[in-house]
Amino acid sequence: MKRKLFLIFALILFVINPVFASSKKDDINDYINIAFTIDNNYPVYTMLLMESILKNNTSNSKYYFHVVEDNITKLNKKIMNYYAKQRGVKLAFYHTSTKNFDEGRNFYTFVDRITPIGMARITLPSLLPSNLHRVLYMDSDILVTTDIKPLYDTNLGNYSTGMIENIQYVEYDMMNFGKYYFNSGIMLMDLDKWRERKLEEKLTGYIKKNWKYFIYVDPVKQAIKELEACQAVEADCKKKKDKPCKISKECVNSLNRVHKYEEIISKSVEKRNQWFDLRKAKTGKEVDISIQNAIEKRRQVEKEYPYEISEEALIIRKNKFMYPDQDLINAVLNKDIKRLDDKWNMQYYAIDTLVGLDFKGVIHYIGGGKPWLNFNDFLPSYKLYHDNWKKSPLVVFLPICWYKLRENDKKAAYNDIVKMYKGEQ
Repeated sequence: MKRKLFLIFALILFVINPVFASSKKDDINDYINIAFTIDNNYPVYTMLLMESILKNNTSNSKYYFHVVEDNITKLNKKIMNYYAKQRGVKLAFYHTSTKNFDEGRNFYTFVDRITPIGMARITLPSLLPSNLHRVLYMDSDILVTTDIKPLYDTNLGNYSTGMIENIQYVEYDMMNFGKYYFNSGIMLMDLDKWRERKLEEKLTGYIKKNWKYFIYVDPVKQAIKELEACQAVEADCKKKKDKPCKISKECVNSLNRVHKYEEIISKSVEKRNQWFDLRKAKTGKEVDISIQNAIEKRRQVEKEYPYEISEEALIIRKNKFMYPDQDLINAVLNKDIKRLDDKWNMQYYAIDTLVGLDFKGVIHYIGGGKPWLNFNDFLPSYKLYHDNWKKSPLVVFLPICWYKLRENDKKAAYNDIVKMYKGEQ
Protein backbone atom coordinates (compact mmCIF):
# COMPACT_ATOMS: atom_id res chain seq x y z
CA MET A 1 0.00 0.00 0.00
CA LYS A 2 2.82 2.40 0.94
CA ARG A 3 4.57 1.55 -2.32
CA LYS A 4 1.45 2.43 -4.34
CA LEU A 5 0.99 5.73 -2.50
CA PHE A 6 4.64 6.61 -3.13
CA LEU A 7 4.26 5.90 -6.86
CA ILE A 8 1.11 8.03 -7.08
CA PHE A 9 2.84 10.89 -5.23
CA ALA A 10 5.87 10.65 -7.54
CA LEU A 11 3.59 10.67 -10.58
CA ILE A 12 1.86 13.87 -9.41
CA LEU A 13 5.11 15.52 -8.42
CA PHE A 14 7.22 14.84 -11.50
CA VAL A 15 4.79 14.18 -14.36
CA ILE A 16 1.41 15.80 -13.83
CA ASN A 17 2.60 18.98 -12.11
CA PRO A 18 4.82 20.86 -14.59
CA VAL A 19 6.21 23.12 -11.87
CA PHE A 20 8.03 20.19 -10.32
CA ALA A 21 8.83 18.39 -13.54
CA SER A 22 12.48 17.50 -13.95
CA SER A 23 12.67 19.39 -17.22
CA LYS A 24 10.57 22.09 -18.80
CA LYS A 25 10.13 22.27 -22.56
CA ASP A 26 11.84 25.31 -24.06
CA ASP A 27 9.11 27.56 -25.49
CA ILE A 28 10.21 29.81 -28.36
CA ASN A 29 7.66 32.42 -27.26
CA ASP A 30 9.51 32.91 -23.98
CA TYR A 31 12.22 34.69 -26.00
CA ILE A 32 12.36 38.08 -27.65
CA ASN A 33 12.38 36.95 -31.28
CA ILE A 34 14.24 39.16 -33.74
CA ALA A 35 14.33 38.51 -37.50
CA PHE A 36 16.73 39.77 -40.18
CA THR A 37 16.70 39.23 -43.94
CA ILE A 38 20.25 39.48 -45.29
CA ASP A 39 22.53 38.43 -48.10
CA ASN A 40 26.25 37.72 -47.94
CA ASN A 41 27.08 41.44 -47.63
CA TYR A 42 25.59 41.93 -44.18
CA PRO A 43 26.67 39.27 -41.61
CA VAL A 44 29.12 41.54 -39.76
CA TYR A 45 26.73 44.50 -39.59
CA THR A 46 23.93 42.20 -38.44
CA MET A 47 26.16 40.96 -35.61
CA LEU A 48 26.92 44.58 -34.69
CA LEU A 49 23.19 45.18 -34.40
CA MET A 50 22.82 42.03 -32.29
CA GLU A 51 25.66 43.24 -30.06
CA SER A 52 24.01 46.62 -29.52
CA ILE A 53 20.74 44.86 -28.59
CA LEU A 54 22.46 42.57 -26.09
CA LYS A 55 24.60 45.37 -24.68
CA ASN A 56 21.41 47.22 -23.69
CA ASN A 57 19.53 44.18 -22.39
CA THR A 58 18.86 45.65 -18.94
CA SER A 59 15.76 43.45 -18.56
CA ASN A 60 17.93 40.30 -18.88
CA SER A 61 15.58 39.00 -21.55
CA LYS A 62 16.30 35.85 -23.54
CA TYR A 63 16.92 36.46 -27.23
CA TYR A 64 16.29 34.29 -30.27
CA PHE A 65 17.69 35.65 -33.56
CA HIS A 66 16.27 34.42 -36.86
CA VAL A 67 18.35 35.04 -39.99
CA VAL A 68 16.60 34.69 -43.33
CA GLU A 69 19.18 34.47 -46.11
CA ASP A 70 19.60 33.51 -49.74
CA ASN A 71 23.36 33.19 -50.28
CA ILE A 72 25.29 33.35 -47.00
CA THR A 73 28.49 31.28 -47.16
CA LYS A 74 29.33 28.49 -44.74
CA LEU A 75 32.10 30.63 -43.28
CA ASN A 76 29.77 33.53 -42.54
CA LYS A 77 27.29 31.16 -40.90
CA LYS A 78 30.12 29.68 -38.87
CA ILE A 79 31.16 33.15 -37.66
CA MET A 80 27.60 34.13 -36.74
CA ASN A 81 26.97 30.83 -34.95
CA TYR A 82 30.19 31.19 -32.99
CA TYR A 83 29.29 34.74 -31.98
CA ALA A 84 25.79 33.70 -30.86
CA LYS A 85 27.20 30.83 -28.82
CA GLN A 86 29.67 33.12 -27.05
CA ARG A 87 26.92 35.63 -26.27
CA GLY A 88 24.59 32.92 -24.99
CA VAL A 89 21.75 33.54 -27.44
CA LYS A 90 19.89 31.36 -29.88
CA LEU A 91 20.40 31.74 -33.62
CA ALA A 92 18.67 30.02 -36.55
CA PHE A 93 19.10 30.31 -40.31
CA TYR A 94 16.32 30.04 -42.87
CA HIS A 95 17.28 29.72 -46.51
CA THR A 96 14.87 31.24 -49.00
CA SER A 97 14.77 32.01 -52.70
CA THR A 98 14.15 35.52 -53.99
CA LYS A 99 13.04 34.41 -57.47
CA ASN A 100 9.44 35.41 -56.69
CA PHE A 101 10.60 38.94 -55.97
CA ASP A 102 13.28 39.47 -58.59
CA GLU A 103 12.88 39.07 -62.32
CA GLY A 104 16.19 40.64 -63.19
CA ARG A 105 18.16 43.48 -61.58
CA ASN A 106 15.54 45.99 -62.68
CA PHE A 107 13.34 45.12 -59.71
CA TYR A 108 15.05 47.60 -57.40
CA THR A 109 15.87 51.21 -58.11
CA PHE A 110 18.98 51.22 -55.92
CA VAL A 111 20.45 47.87 -57.00
CA ASP A 112 23.77 48.77 -55.42
CA ARG A 113 22.40 48.80 -51.86
CA ILE A 114 18.90 47.28 -51.86
CA THR A 115 18.59 43.67 -52.94
CA PRO A 116 15.57 41.34 -53.33
CA ILE A 117 16.27 39.53 -50.02
CA GLY A 118 14.80 42.62 -48.32
CA MET A 119 11.39 41.68 -49.72
CA ALA A 120 11.59 38.38 -47.81
CA ARG A 121 10.37 40.17 -44.67
CA ILE A 122 6.82 39.75 -45.95
CA THR A 123 7.26 35.95 -45.94
CA LEU A 124 8.30 35.67 -42.27
CA PRO A 125 4.92 34.19 -41.20
CA SER A 126 5.51 31.13 -43.41
CA LEU A 127 9.29 30.92 -42.97
CA LEU A 128 9.44 31.07 -39.17
CA PRO A 129 8.13 28.30 -36.86
CA SER A 130 4.34 28.02 -37.02
CA ASN A 131 4.08 28.14 -33.21
CA LEU A 132 5.83 31.52 -33.03
CA HIS A 133 3.30 34.23 -32.22
CA ARG A 134 5.31 37.44 -32.57
CA VAL A 135 8.54 38.65 -34.17
CA LEU A 136 10.35 41.97 -34.44
CA TYR A 137 11.84 42.47 -37.90
CA MET A 138 14.87 44.78 -38.08
CA ASP A 139 17.03 46.05 -40.94
CA SER A 140 20.74 45.45 -40.39
CA ASP A 141 21.81 49.12 -40.73
CA ILE A 142 20.64 49.85 -37.21
CA LEU A 143 22.19 50.67 -33.83
CA VAL A 144 20.23 50.11 -30.60
CA THR A 145 20.92 52.34 -27.59
CA THR A 146 18.27 51.11 -25.13
CA ASP A 147 16.47 47.96 -24.02
CA ILE A 148 14.02 46.99 -26.77
CA LYS A 149 11.81 44.81 -24.56
CA PRO A 150 9.20 47.63 -24.22
CA LEU A 151 9.04 47.78 -28.02
CA TYR A 152 8.67 44.01 -28.33
CA ASP A 153 5.94 43.94 -25.67
CA THR A 154 3.88 46.70 -27.29
CA ASN A 155 0.17 45.92 -27.35
CA LEU A 156 -0.90 46.01 -30.99
CA GLY A 157 -4.58 45.65 -30.24
CA ASN A 158 -6.37 44.49 -33.37
CA TYR A 159 -3.55 45.62 -35.66
CA SER A 160 -1.35 43.03 -37.34
CA THR A 161 1.76 45.20 -37.43
CA GLY A 162 3.45 47.99 -35.53
CA MET A 163 5.66 50.42 -37.47
CA ILE A 164 7.11 53.91 -37.20
CA GLU A 165 6.18 56.77 -39.49
CA ASN A 166 8.87 57.68 -41.98
CA ILE A 167 10.29 61.19 -41.57
CA GLN A 168 9.84 61.75 -45.28
CA TYR A 169 6.38 61.24 -46.75
CA VAL A 170 6.69 59.51 -50.13
CA GLU A 171 4.10 60.26 -52.78
CA TYR A 172 3.37 58.67 -56.16
CA ASP A 173 1.03 59.63 -58.96
CA MET A 174 -0.56 56.16 -58.94
CA MET A 175 -0.76 55.67 -55.16
CA ASN A 176 -2.06 57.55 -52.14
CA PHE A 177 -0.91 55.87 -48.93
CA GLY A 178 -3.19 57.84 -46.65
CA LYS A 179 -2.30 59.90 -43.59
CA TYR A 180 0.93 58.05 -42.70
CA TYR A 181 3.79 56.57 -44.68
CA PHE A 182 5.70 54.00 -42.62
CA ASN A 183 9.36 52.98 -42.70
CA SER A 184 9.78 49.22 -43.08
CA GLY A 185 13.13 49.01 -41.27
CA ILE A 186 11.34 48.13 -38.02
CA MET A 187 8.24 45.92 -38.08
CA LEU A 188 6.62 44.41 -35.00
CA MET A 189 4.57 41.58 -36.46
CA ASP A 190 1.71 39.66 -34.88
CA LEU A 191 2.33 36.45 -36.81
CA ASP A 192 -0.98 34.90 -35.76
CA LYS A 193 -2.90 37.82 -37.30
CA TRP A 194 -0.70 37.75 -40.40
CA ARG A 195 -1.56 34.07 -40.88
CA GLU A 196 -5.25 34.44 -40.05
CA ARG A 197 -5.69 37.39 -42.40
CA LYS A 198 -3.51 35.81 -45.11
CA LEU A 199 -1.47 39.00 -45.37
CA GLU A 200 1.53 37.30 -46.95
CA GLU A 201 -0.70 36.06 -49.77
CA LYS A 202 -2.23 39.53 -50.18
CA LEU A 203 1.20 41.14 -50.45
CA THR A 204 2.63 38.64 -52.93
CA GLY A 205 -0.62 38.82 -54.90
CA TYR A 206 -0.32 42.60 -55.09
CA ILE A 207 3.16 42.24 -56.58
CA LYS A 208 1.94 39.89 -59.31
CA LYS A 209 -1.08 42.06 -60.09
CA ASN A 210 0.89 45.34 -60.16
CA TRP A 211 4.23 44.14 -61.47
CA LYS A 212 4.60 47.20 -63.71
CA TYR A 213 5.00 49.42 -60.63
CA PHE A 214 7.94 47.36 -59.39
CA ILE A 215 10.02 47.03 -62.56
CA TYR A 216 12.50 49.87 -62.72
CA VAL A 217 14.13 51.23 -65.85
CA ASP A 218 16.26 54.33 -65.33
CA PRO A 219 14.50 56.93 -67.54
CA VAL A 220 17.53 59.21 -67.76
CA LYS A 221 19.92 56.44 -68.77
CA GLN A 222 17.32 55.02 -71.16
CA ALA A 223 16.87 58.38 -72.90
CA ILE A 224 20.63 58.89 -73.15
CA LYS A 225 21.04 55.37 -74.55
CA GLU A 226 18.42 56.07 -77.21
CA LEU A 227 20.03 59.41 -78.05
CA GLU A 228 23.47 57.83 -78.39
CA ALA A 229 22.01 55.23 -80.74
CA CYS A 230 20.47 57.98 -82.84
CA GLN A 231 23.74 59.90 -82.91
CA ALA A 232 25.55 56.78 -84.06
CA VAL A 233 23.06 56.35 -86.91
CA GLU A 234 23.45 60.02 -87.86
CA ALA A 235 27.26 59.75 -87.80
CA ASP A 236 27.13 56.70 -90.05
CA CYS A 237 24.78 58.54 -92.39
CA LYS A 238 27.16 61.50 -92.67
CA LYS A 239 30.00 59.20 -93.66
CA LYS A 240 27.97 57.84 -96.56
CA LYS A 241 26.33 61.05 -97.80
CA ASP A 242 27.48 64.54 -98.64
CA LYS A 243 24.06 66.05 -97.88
CA PRO A 244 22.81 66.59 -94.30
CA CYS A 245 21.09 63.55 -92.87
CA LYS A 246 17.52 63.82 -91.67
CA ILE A 247 17.11 63.24 -87.93
CA SER A 248 14.29 60.85 -87.18
CA LYS A 249 11.32 61.83 -85.04
CA GLU A 250 12.39 59.23 -82.44
CA CYS A 251 15.83 60.85 -82.16
CA VAL A 252 14.31 64.30 -81.71
CA ASN A 253 12.04 62.93 -78.96
CA SER A 254 15.02 61.31 -77.22
CA LEU A 255 16.96 64.58 -77.35
CA ASN A 256 13.99 66.49 -75.93
CA ARG A 257 13.60 63.94 -73.13
CA VAL A 258 17.27 64.24 -72.18
CA HIS A 259 16.97 68.05 -72.04
CA LYS A 260 13.79 67.75 -69.99
CA TYR A 261 15.41 65.37 -67.50
CA GLU A 262 18.50 67.58 -67.22
CA GLU A 263 16.25 70.53 -66.37
CA ILE A 264 14.35 68.53 -63.74
CA ILE A 265 17.58 67.26 -62.22
CA SER A 266 19.02 70.77 -62.08
CA LYS A 267 15.95 72.04 -60.23
CA SER A 268 16.04 68.99 -57.97
CA VAL A 269 19.65 69.62 -56.99
CA GLU A 270 18.81 73.25 -56.26
CA LYS A 271 15.92 72.22 -54.00
CA ARG A 272 18.05 69.57 -52.33
CA ASN A 273 20.69 72.18 -51.52
CA GLN A 274 17.99 74.33 -49.95
CA TRP A 275 16.92 71.32 -47.93
CA PHE A 276 20.47 70.71 -46.72
CA ASP A 277 20.69 74.34 -45.61
CA LEU A 278 17.54 73.83 -43.54
CA ARG A 279 18.89 70.57 -42.19
CA LYS A 280 22.01 72.10 -40.59
CA ALA A 281 22.24 71.44 -36.88
CA LYS A 282 21.09 74.23 -34.61
CA THR A 283 22.58 75.04 -31.25
CA GLY A 284 21.45 76.54 -28.01
CA LYS A 285 17.92 76.81 -26.68
CA GLU A 286 16.29 76.09 -30.03
CA VAL A 287 17.25 72.42 -29.65
CA ASP A 288 15.56 72.21 -26.26
CA ILE A 289 12.26 70.82 -27.58
CA SER A 290 10.65 67.41 -27.28
CA ILE A 291 11.68 64.68 -29.69
CA GLN A 292 8.14 64.38 -30.98
CA ASN A 293 7.86 68.10 -31.74
CA ALA A 294 11.26 68.04 -33.39
CA ILE A 295 10.31 65.17 -35.64
CA GLU A 296 6.97 66.75 -36.57
CA LYS A 297 8.81 69.96 -37.45
CA ARG A 298 11.22 67.93 -39.55
CA ARG A 299 8.35 66.28 -41.41
CA GLN A 300 6.98 69.69 -42.35
CA VAL A 301 10.39 70.62 -43.79
CA GLU A 302 10.49 67.35 -45.71
CA LYS A 303 7.15 68.09 -47.37
CA GLU A 304 8.41 71.46 -48.58
CA TYR A 305 11.87 70.26 -49.60
CA PRO A 306 11.74 66.52 -50.35
CA TYR A 307 15.03 64.79 -49.60
CA GLU A 308 14.74 61.96 -52.11
CA ILE A 309 15.06 64.19 -55.17
CA SER A 310 18.31 62.60 -56.20
CA GLU A 311 18.63 62.67 -59.97
CA GLU A 312 15.70 60.91 -61.67
CA ALA A 313 13.60 60.37 -58.53
CA LEU A 314 10.97 62.96 -59.48
CA ILE A 315 10.46 61.27 -62.83
CA ILE A 316 10.28 57.76 -61.40
CA ARG A 317 7.62 58.66 -58.88
CA LYS A 318 5.05 59.14 -61.58
CA ASN A 319 4.64 55.41 -62.14
CA LYS A 320 7.31 53.38 -60.30
CA PHE A 321 7.88 52.42 -56.67
CA MET A 322 11.19 53.76 -55.34
CA TYR A 323 11.27 51.41 -52.35
CA PRO A 324 9.40 48.24 -53.43
CA ASP A 325 9.15 46.39 -50.09
CA GLN A 326 8.34 49.53 -48.10
CA ASP A 327 5.91 50.89 -50.67
CA LEU A 328 4.25 47.49 -51.01
CA ILE A 329 3.65 47.22 -47.24
CA ASN A 330 2.25 50.76 -47.12
CA ALA A 331 0.00 50.13 -50.11
CA VAL A 332 -1.51 46.88 -48.81
CA LEU A 333 -1.33 47.10 -45.00
CA ASN A 334 -1.55 50.82 -44.27
CA LYS A 335 -4.86 50.60 -42.36
CA ASP A 336 -3.65 47.51 -40.49
CA ILE A 337 -0.54 49.20 -39.07
CA LYS A 338 -0.33 50.69 -35.59
CA ARG A 339 1.82 53.81 -35.45
CA LEU A 340 4.56 53.37 -32.82
CA ASP A 341 6.73 55.93 -31.03
CA ASP A 342 9.32 57.62 -33.28
CA LYS A 343 12.13 56.66 -30.92
CA TRP A 344 11.90 53.05 -32.13
CA ASN A 345 13.08 53.98 -35.63
CA MET A 346 14.92 57.29 -35.49
CA GLN A 347 16.66 58.04 -38.77
CA TYR A 348 20.27 58.94 -38.17
CA TYR A 349 20.23 62.48 -39.57
CA ALA A 350 17.59 63.37 -36.97
CA ILE A 351 20.14 62.35 -34.34
CA ASP A 352 22.64 64.78 -35.86
CA THR A 353 20.28 67.71 -36.30
CA LEU A 354 17.41 67.41 -33.83
CA VAL A 355 17.77 64.86 -31.07
CA GLY A 356 21.39 64.56 -29.95
CA LEU A 357 23.76 61.71 -29.09
CA ASP A 358 22.23 60.99 -25.68
CA PHE A 359 19.20 59.60 -27.50
CA LYS A 360 17.86 56.28 -26.19
CA GLY A 361 16.10 54.19 -28.78
CA VAL A 362 16.78 52.73 -32.22
CA ILE A 363 18.98 54.58 -34.74
CA HIS A 364 18.41 53.67 -38.39
CA TYR A 365 21.18 54.48 -40.90
CA ILE A 366 18.99 54.71 -43.98
CA GLY A 367 20.22 55.57 -47.46
CA GLY A 368 23.43 54.79 -49.25
CA GLY A 369 25.91 56.42 -46.87
CA LYS A 370 26.35 53.57 -44.41
CA PRO A 371 28.61 54.18 -41.38
CA TRP A 372 30.80 51.20 -42.29
CA LEU A 373 31.58 52.92 -45.60
CA ASN A 374 32.58 56.19 -43.90
CA PHE A 375 35.21 56.05 -41.18
CA ASN A 376 36.10 59.72 -40.92
CA ASP A 377 33.37 60.39 -38.30
CA PHE A 378 32.10 63.41 -40.23
CA LEU A 379 28.67 62.91 -38.63
CA PRO A 380 28.17 62.52 -34.86
CA SER A 381 25.81 59.59 -35.46
CA TYR A 382 28.51 57.83 -37.51
CA LYS A 383 31.00 58.35 -34.70
CA LEU A 384 28.50 56.83 -32.28
CA TYR A 385 28.25 53.75 -34.51
CA HIS A 386 32.03 53.49 -34.83
CA ASP A 387 32.55 53.90 -31.06
CA ASN A 388 30.10 51.08 -30.35
CA TRP A 389 31.92 48.94 -32.91
CA LYS A 390 35.33 49.65 -31.36
CA LYS A 391 34.08 48.71 -27.88
CA SER A 392 32.56 45.42 -29.03
CA PRO A 393 34.15 41.98 -29.53
CA LEU A 394 33.56 42.56 -33.24
CA VAL A 395 36.31 45.19 -33.33
CA VAL A 396 38.40 42.65 -35.27
CA PHE A 397 36.25 43.44 -38.28
CA LEU A 398 36.93 47.19 -38.11
CA PRO A 399 37.43 49.04 -40.43
CA ILE A 400 36.85 46.49 -43.20
CA CYS A 401 34.06 46.33 -45.75
CA TRP A 402 33.12 42.70 -45.33
CA TYR A 403 31.69 42.08 -48.77
CA LYS A 404 34.91 43.34 -50.40
CA LEU A 405 37.15 40.89 -48.54
CA ARG A 406 38.63 37.80 -50.08
CA GLU A 407 37.68 34.49 -48.49
CA ASN A 408 41.14 34.00 -46.94
CA ASP A 409 40.89 37.40 -45.25
CA LYS A 410 37.50 36.44 -43.85
CA LYS A 411 38.97 33.24 -42.43
CA ALA A 412 41.73 35.26 -40.78
CA ALA A 413 39.13 37.59 -39.26
CA TYR A 414 37.21 34.59 -37.96
CA ASN A 415 40.35 33.23 -36.30
CA ASP A 416 40.93 36.65 -34.73
CA ILE A 417 37.50 36.75 -33.13
CA VAL A 418 37.94 33.21 -31.77
CA LYS A 419 41.26 34.25 -30.21
CA MET A 420 39.64 37.35 -28.71
CA TYR A 421 36.94 35.34 -26.99
CA LYS A 422 39.56 32.94 -25.69
CA GLY A 423 41.60 35.85 -24.31
CA GLU A 424 44.56 35.20 -26.57
CA GLN A 425 44.72 38.79 -27.82
